[in-house]
Amino acid sequence: MERVLAERIKDIVFDKLFQLERLLTEFESEVPRQGPASFLSAVKIVVRIAREYYETRIKEIAGIADEEKRAARLYITSRIVLQTIVFDIHENLLPFLDPETLKKVPAEMLDATRFLAAKFEDTEEIEISLVPKWDYQFGIKAHYDLVDALIYGMRSDLPDSSVRKIKGEMSANHIHNSFAFIGYPWTERESLLLPSLVAHEIGHLKEYRNDLRLKLLPKSLDGTLLDSLVQTLANERVLRDEEEQPTLSLFYSEKLIRQQVVEKCAAITENWVKEFVVDLLALHLLGPAYFFAFLEWAAIIGFESAGSPSHPSLNWRLKVMMEELRNMGYLSDAFGITKIRGLLEIWQKVLSKKNLVPQDECSVIVYHTLKKHLPRIYEGIRRETGSFSYSSARYERSVPPVVRIIQKGILPVQHWDEKETTFRYFEIQDILNAGWQVYKVEMRSFYELFSTKAANKQQNARQNLSHLILKAIESAQIGLKWAGKKELP
Repeated sequence: MERVLAERIKDIVFDKLFQLERLLTEFESEVPRQGPASFLSAVKIVVRIAREYYETRIKEIAGIADEEKRAARLYITSRIVLQTIVFDIHENLLPFLDPETLKKVPAEMLDATRFLAAKFEDTEEIEISLVPKWDYQFGIKAHYDLVDALIYGMRSDLPDSSVRKIKGEMSANHIHNSFAFIGYPWTERESLLLPSLVAHEIGHLKEYRNDLRLKLLPKSLDGTLLDSLVQTLANERVLRDEEEQPTLSLFYSEKLIRQQVVEKCAAITENWVKEFVVDLLALHLLGPAYFFAFLEWAAIIGFESAGSPSHPSLNWRLKVMMEELRNMGYLSDAFGITKIRGLLEIWQKVLSKKNLVPQDECSVIVYHTLKKHLPRIYEGIRRETGSFSYSSARYERSVPPVVRIIQKGILPVQHWDEKETTFRYFEIQDILNAGWQVYKVEMRSFYELFSTKAANKQQNARQNLSHLILKAIESAQIGLKWAGKKELP
């Protein structure tokens, strides 16, 4: 019976290996060229070496003369390998390779996303993939040290020699250890919003890797408001219909009530600081392009959307960004792009009239705590972004030439550098800011290219603008690759 069971499990193992290898072959044909290529390679290496190890063990076991010992060893080895295949590979890795979620990614955006991520030096070793989503949400799922975690989980099943072989092959093939899947609304795949708001998700990578929210958290909550809320809760009536109405303090000590309030407020504070940090990172990375993209997105979601335990209100986030734009010089009289400065000044007045104080008691404490603490957050982000901040001086120097090209309906890819006497490719930040400038304050000239005043044809013109910008991003990236190789492909 034991021999039959051992042979049966051995057959199941080989069948599972065959299924996995066939599935990987299907993924390889389905996953687009901009999909998680090194992720797929990692799984293939693990499956192949697992098969090699198992086949070697089968040969060794076949040489055992004692039939009972041979059957027992085969049984144990088969169970171990089966567990490795099913749980460590199938459960932990294959869900990330679903071709249904990874196909039809806008090709022009992937290299652009990696280019922007490279501005954050600590994300260079992360493989990034874009994943279309059918709801209207941007988001990120980052999995750090995933390959190491997989190998660690297999250490009890595979010998050290196999583990070293896996790590050696992954290193030799330059396979990434960490992966980030950036989700974006399917409806925005051909929109200016896509590359602009993806910058926010890239910011989450940097924030997480550097623990920026923890470094920039306030040391304590607003003590006066905290004491007031604890007292209010302690004196809250429990049985409203009774003549003698006991208060909450009869059942819970004030110390316990305070602890629960502090824990709730601290969680909200950490979440809100994280979002402010990421907004400011994206703002420094892209300049006004990110602010205008956020405005457009807020108009879709609803400007008056209240904050939640995970996110501060949209209006407060916009106001925080506006103050940083002021610091970056975009509201200064010295900033020569008067149409953009004027539009920002209008929004500054609008936001100054918004009531930003939330309704929830804990959120009120967090709001007043962070309102006093924001200068420290600004200061910390400025230190982090000093090497790549998109200053008003750069905008004034780099964006107008791109705008002039777009207004003619021409693809903005490169320009003549008088100083270096050579052609230079436009960078993504310049192209995006030019696109948003045309969209926000120069659209009349773009409509004239299509000789139309009809609303439906104006929509077509706006869509053509988005296509032009996305194609410019793709073309500039291709050109930069060619220039780096000094030859055409």
